[in-house]
Amino acid sequence: MNLPETLDNDPNFRPWNMEIHSFCMLMHLSQFAGYIVPLGGIILPIIMWTTNKDKSPLIDQHGKIIINWMISLLIYTIISSILILLIIGIFALIPSPLNIIYFFNMSFDIKPAPFNSTIIR
Repeated sequence: MNLPETLDNDPNFRPWNMEIHSFCMLMHLSQFAGYIVPLGGIILPIIMWTTNKDKSPLIDQHGKIIINWMISLLIYTIISSILILLIIGIFALIPSPLNIIYFFNMSFDIKPAPFNSTIIR
């Protein structure tokens, strides 16, 4: 893919009054909006992509990459959750009561932690 092929025919096209490459970068970075606004990391990139996908093939290409990533991440999350509950989760639940008892004892200074090591003597 050559860069001149991906640029739009209209050289004056400026989505949200910024360069096309800056807009594409902002589309990728807008996925982090979910840390500030719930579902913002899903809704904002989709809005940015759908409002400008017909005006620039570069924006359309980056929007498809972002949507593909979101769908893949959803599938990976569902599969991982099922595997944790069915397979790995069983093994993670076994040491939990032992850890609770151990750290409860440590909080009352009954015994020192065995993993303490003296770095500076």
